[in-house]
Amino acid sequence: MRSFIVGSVFMCVLLASLSNSSANSFGGPYGVALTNNGYVIGELGAGSPPDTYIWRNGVMTLLPFDEAFAVNERGQVVGYTYEGRGLLWEGGRTIALNAPGDTRFYFPEAINNRGQVAGVIFDDIYLDRTVAFIWDNGAVTELGFCQAIWGGGISLPNSYLHINERGDVIGAITDPFFNLSSPLGPGESFFWRNGVRTNLTFLAADLNNRGQVVGGSFLWEDGTYTYLGSLGGGGTLAQAINERGQVAGTSWTATGERHVFLWENGRMQDLGGISMDNEIYLINVRDLNERGQVVGDQTGNSMLWEAGTAPVVLGVIPQSSGLIFGRHERINERGQILINDGFLNFAATLWNRGDMTRILPPTFAASEGVEFHSSSSQGLTGDRLALEFAGPNPPQGSTKLRFAVPRSGQVTLRVFDVRGRVIRELVSGWTEVGVHHVVWNGLDDAGHRVAPGIYFTRLNTDHESRSLRLIRVQ
Repeated sequence: MRSFIVGSVFMCVLLASLSNSSANSFGGPYGVALTNNGYVIGELGAGSPPDTYIWRNGVMTLLPFDEAFAVNERGQVVGYTYEGRGLLWEGGRTIALNAPGDTRFYFPEAINNRGQVAGVIFDDIYLDRTVAFIWDNGAVTELGFCQAIWGGGISLPNSYLHINERGDVIGAITDPFFNLSSPLGPGESFFWRNGVRTNLTFLAADLNNRGQVVGGSFLWEDGTYTYLGSLGGGGTLAQAINERGQVAGTSWTATGERHVFLWENGRMQDLGGISMDNEIYLINVRDLNERGQVVGDQTGNSMLWEAGTAPVVLGVIPQSSGLIFGRHERINERGQILINDGFLNFAATLWNRGDMTRILPPTFAASEGVEFHSSSSQGLTGDRLALEFAGPNPPQGSTKLRFAVPRSGQVTLRVFDVRGRVIRELVSGWTEVGVHHVVWNGLDDAGHRVAPGIYFTRLNTDHESRSLRLIRVQ
């Protein structure tokens, strides 16, 4: 069950810089999370740090994060800034998760549909003390020690910090990188419910709303461990569980192949796989929905596995890109699957029964009759928002303007009269970072020439604005 996903990095278990190290090379938006009602969050992959976004039904909105981690079905998003500020965003409003006066580093990882946030807190950049937390309507509850893991270059199946709709939380308390004798090492985790913390003897990968937890070769519920078995060769690694109690993961077969399985009520079903010469990390399960559909990746391919049908290749990221690690295939209850398709220039894509929907930023639109072009320009750089005249004011004819935007995103440039009414919309839509030139011919939106007098032009982005007073003469 996945109502959220970590976008790059911090688990309660901290995979620092996976997303940041690769996102800037993407040719298009990169998706990291998908909800049942179609919200997608991710990174645009342009600039440093990359812009983050929330997208639904073709509409994209930029977010005030350096990294966006998780989204719920209310459209609430959690993320953080590189200054260590944990944030919750909803409908344009941003709330700081740090308690007043608390200067520690907050990294939220997960959010449920009640708006409860789970994450990890660091005392300082050297990780002297690391604790898990729950944020609930402004109140922060610390859950005790949580293991932080930086990097490592090894593909992990999922984030290990999760919260369900009851407010139960799981997280890692040992570092799996230091013991790989069995899949991800034996590991240890905790399960937290209503102030009671229980240690688990395996590295927990997922939980559902009943409080069932899976990881390693086990399913745990209310203190009871159930061994899941194997496909004949041992090495079972459970990676996802849904509300029906179905478990998905990978296991060795008796013939030495690594296959995906679906387990239910004591029976493990083989969904297929390939021989990989003991390379356990070349096949991973990422998500499982209530239909029993399983998504993940296999040797660089985004895959769909389903009982009774052959595995389906959804998209490909070339091995040479290095992006086999940190993949983010997700599936919702509609059967929509979020992939990041290498064939589509690393574009976030929704796959639905073979139909592919690209997740794209809004298109740029200059008004009809308005001259617009981009260039490098003396006097302006793209490192700050700026608006200035590119010619005399008042002009002898058309008004020439020049503006710079430091981040790609939604931009409007409008002309107002002294009463504050919009006379002409010069630019509206997605604008790339850099310096841009606009020429206004003195016509209003109806195509009529404006009267001589004083006017104002205002440049707006999602984050700030700039204004100029201009004069029109005969």
